[in-house]
Order: sequence, then C-alpha cells, then structure tokens
Amino acid sequence: MEKNGNHSLSKPAKTLPTHIIIKILYRTPVKSLLRFRCVSKHWYVLISHPKFIHKHFHFNKTRNNHIIFNSVARNNTDNHICMLSFTKPLVSLLRIENERIGSIVREYPYQITFDDFSKDMVLAGSINGVLCLTHDKEFFGSMVALWNPVVGCSKLIMLRRLRTGYDQWEDMSVGFGFDDVADDFKIILIIPVVIPPEFEERRWSRVEIYSFKRSYWRNVEGGQGICIPFWPKFPNCKFIVNNIPYWVGFDAYKQEILGAFDPRTEVYKKVPYPVFVRNEGTYVNPVKYKESVAALVLSPGQCPNSILALYVLNENSSDWTKIYIIGPFSFKNMSVPQCFSTGELVVKTGEEDGDLDRNLYYCDPKTNCMFPASEFDTLTPLWFQSYSYVESLVGVEGIQVIGNEDKDKKVQHRKKTWTISLPDDFDAVFDL
Repeated sequence: MEKNGNHSLSKPAKTLPTHIIIKILYRTPVKSLLRFRCVSKHWYVLISHPKFIHKHFHFNKTRNNHIIFNSVARNNTDNHICMLSFTKPLVSLLRIENERIGSIVREYPYQITFDDFSKDMVLAGSINGVLCLTHDKEFFGSMVALWNPVVGCSKLIMLRRLRTGYDQWEDMSVGFGFDDVADDFKIILIIPVVIPPEFEERRWSRVEIYSFKRSYWRNVEGGQGICIPFWPKFPNCKFIVNNIPYWVGFDAYKQEILGAFDPRTEVYKKVPYPVFVRNEGTYVNPVKYKESVAALVLSPGQCPNSILALYVLNENSSDWTKIYIIGPFSFKNMSVPQCFSTGELVVKTGEEDGDLDRNLYYCDPKTNCMFPASEFDTLTPLWFQSYSYVESLVGVEGIQVIGNEDKDKKVQHRKKTWTISLPDDFDAVFDL
C-alpha cells in the first residue's frame, strides 16, 4: 500500500484471474488466439491445452453458420475452397491451381508436400474445423489429406489399394468421420464391387477404414459380411451429422437412398427417403439441418407446384417429420442445393439451365424472404462438395505445419514443453 497523507491507494492487479481470462478467450476467434499465444508462456500453454481447444470449439460450434465448399472460377483457370456465412462476405481459404501432377504419383514413396497435393483437390468432408481433401484426377484413390485451414497444418496419407478383379476404384467414394469415444478421426472408403452376372441387378460395395490414431487401414466386416448393399452416387459423402458421414446412393435394388456409416460402431445403416406424393417436377435434396439429417423436397404433391417442404429424420425411430412448407415461389428452374446449420437456405434459380449458377439467393424460412447472394458473381459453387464448417484449433496426431513437411527433424525447432498450473475449476469454467 502507498500512503498519501491520510489516504491509501491499492496497486492495480498485474493480471486477471485465470478463470476470467479463460472465459474471455473461449469467446475469441481462432485467428486472434493464434496471435495471443505469443503473449507469454502461460498463454501459450493455456491456448494449446487440449481441454481449452475442446471447450473453445464446442462453445463456438452453435455460434457459427459457415458453409465451406469447392468452387470453379468463371474463367476456368483455377478454383477455390471458400467459406460462406449467412451474415458475412465470402472468404477464399485456398486458391487451387488446375495442374496435372501425374509425375508426382510415380515418385512414391518420396515425401509429398501439401502444396504438391493442393492441385485439383476436392473437398470431401468437414468435422470440428478439420477438412478432408482428396483428388478427382491423378491422386484420386491414391491419397487423402486432413487440413485445418485456420491453423495452417495438414497431414497426408496414402490410400491402401488392394486391387482385385472385382473392385471398381473409379467409382470409389470417400467419407470423413469422427469416433468421439476413441477421439479418433477416420477416413471411410466405399468401394463398389463387380457382382457376378447372376446378381447383376444388385449393387454392393466393400468398406475400408483408416484410423488416424492407429495409423493403419483395414477392411470392415463387422456382422454384415464383407460387402454392404449400397452403391455411392458421388465421389464423396453428401454431409456429416453428429460425426457420421452420409452418402447419397442406391441400395441393392437400385432405389435411391441415404447410406450412413458410423465411425464409432463401424456399422452401415440404410436411410430411405421420406414418403410423399411425387410428380415429374419433384426434387429431393438430403442436407444437414441444425445437427439433424433432413430432406428438402421441392414441388411435392400430385400437381407440379413451387413450394418447398423440409423433413427431419428422427434418429431413434428412423421416421421423418415435416417441419415446414414455404412458398410458393415465382422462380423457374429452382433448386435448393445447400442449407446453413442455422436453418437458412441457399436457393439456385434461372430461366435456362445454363444460367442457373448465376442466380443464387438466400432464403430465411422464418420470414419466407429471399435476397440475392451477389458474392457468387465470379464463382460457380460445387454444391455437392460443400459442408458445414466451424473454425477451430483442433488438430490430429502427426499433423504438420504447411511448408515444413520436407524439413529434417533434426533442424526443426525444439518442441515447447512449458507447463502452467490450471485453476481447480478449469472444467467448470467451460460449462456451456
């Protein structure tokens, strides 16, 4: 205490209590947190702590409404991986060059960097702020990568290709899942197989799964035999709900369905579409809607119309519940390719088929209002390669800073091993 006559003044506190700092930091954007790690050793260890990363992600998970997607530029010279928010401008996270890289494939097993891999890459999933990337050209079926674009780290793995006379690798589909019990990211491959002539009307696939925690591939058999009665329609999963990837495809009898593969139980599940009256103009698009499996149905009913119905899947009973019907709309050639996790829709329209990508709107089902999405003027979004996205500090075992992949371990900086004392109520501070 410093005395000044009969008055005393208290010295200001040097810092806030740790639990107050934590409450502030888990409300802070990831990019700012990365800079704040330089403040002190205490802050570095605090922000890098697994509990902090976990709590920060889950606190912000419900406060984000991002979509991440592949896009093609109008001039077809390059494409981008972009982040879209309902309330903020479009952001390009990575420019992807359209470049043939077949020579790199022949150089295995030499080290391949993320820059090598980032030519013609395809987005195949997004979980906890970590993206799954693969290729639709030379690398497709050969390598996949996990990438945290905010942290700037990635990990590349080579696919195990057990070639047989029955596998159809050109129709292979990649899925991305997360086992929250084992805390393990997993890559799931659905590989169609050629059925003998006597069963040619049926379609089956085999499944391979890669565990990032265990670092190995294996065939998935479980209790369902080597094959599952499913044939994927696209080269990647359609969306991911509660860490489970869902594919659009066909069952053994060529009926279009959703197929899900749980990365925790490693069990396949068939999800038939909701039952409704179809007409020649009916369009169905399965999407993720507020952490639920949903189906957007355009023009249901006996007669063609321009209304949109949303059905949500009850996971316990596998029944569909109609949530709302909006419309009618005055647009022609309308479709709804994507849905924000907060419920807003992306609507694609046009007078002619060739002009659809130039007419994009946002729709708020609460108000039934639509307004133009002008940020897409120079891009063509590839909506079948779009997923919900939340920025995070989350990483995976063995992830590397981009640009450091080819550096010798002996010359890399020594890993920081600082420790600090965390408050006793550390977990309680982060209760949501």
